[in-house]
Amino acid sequence: MNGIHSGSWKSAYLCKKLNDMEAITIHPKDEEQLSAIKYILKTLKIPFDKTEKGENPYNSEFEAKMKRASEDKKAGRYKSIKTEDLWK
Repeated sequence: MNGIHSGSWKSAYLCKKLNDMEAITIHPKDEEQLSAIKYILKTLKIPFDKTEKGENPYNSEFEAKMKRASEDKKAGRYKSIKTEDLWK
């Protein structure tokens, strides 16, 4: 998911999908830098989404998987593998 997140604390997160696996995060120091980044993205026709402060930028399916994994671990539903046994 492409996205930009900015809040009153003047940080912005720019996520650009690259090969469905890679993202970048940008932290402008002020509104001037944030405006410049938005201008560059628009000029280069790079799509981005703005996420409002307090809005969750994560995919709900991903969050559900992470929650389920955490619950499984707490309930003891996991298997430990020693490092030396990984490639056997």
